[in-house]
Amino acid sequence: MLSWEWAWILEYAKIAFTLAFLARFSVEDYRRREVEDPEVYAYVAGSAVFYALSTVIVVLNLPAAYAAVFTALSLTIAPALFTLLYVKGLMGLGDVYVATGLSLSFTYPVLFNETGLPGTPVTAPPIMLIILYACASVVIYSIGKALYIAAWHRDLLKGLKPAEKILLPVIAKPVTVEEYLGTRFFYPLTIIEEDGGAVKQRVRLSYDVEKEDYREHQARLKTLVEKGVVKPETRIWVSHGIPFLTLMLLGFAIFIVLGDKPLTMIIQR
Repeated sequence: MLSWEWAWILEYAKIAFTLAFLARFSVEDYRRREVEDPEVYAYVAGSAVFYALSTVIVVLNLPAAYAAVFTALSLTIAPALFTLLYVKGLMGLGDVYVATGLSLSFTYPVLFNETGLPGTPVTAPPIMLIILYACASVVIYSIGKALYIAAWHRDLLKGLKPAEKILLPVIAKPVTVEEYLGTRFFYPLTIIEEDGGAVKQRVRLSYDVEKEDYREHQARLKTLVEKGVVKPETRIWVSHGIPFLTLMLLGFAIFIVLGDKPLTMIIQR
């Protein structure tokens, strides 16, 4: 039977491996809204190796039913959730692979204590806690940004529908057309088009990063500016999207520090 000391060493290796890759992914996601395929494949492959090693330790030291339950939970919930978001156009394929890698690396909770470091069991699969903390970070980030925009750009909210007034400050930010044309990976939520000599403007609340090319939007808008029908100082709503891998890193860091302590406190009340 393998010593639990080796299991602890394995857990620390997984933490270091994950932190290194997530740090790299988070920077790329924040800057370019995409990550390099070879790096993502390397992360998933490494995670699969960690999963295999962890499974050997768990199977040798705990009932098989325990491993089966947590394998089913960990390897279905996160990949299925992120795949659904990808199909809906809300995130990229790289996010799905990274979530799958996290599910493989942190399938079993038996080696974690309430601080997230190797020790005694936690009450839920680690990947579920990591996603929970990441989503909480997304909510806090979005609310803070929305309050700032609503306070400083109240004039742009006038005349919009109630849903648009609520959602646009959360999912987008206002910039001038000139500023937008100098950006990368931003998608316009204010669509300006020329129809029969008249310039029409509409607001949308979603876009598909897999089906749309931001450069095509910029090219059309640049043509309208050059024709003089749209002023460079015109303000529009654009969305850079939420850098979810950056917030996933934050969620993972919170898990390492807190483990399942917040969840345990809620359950015990």
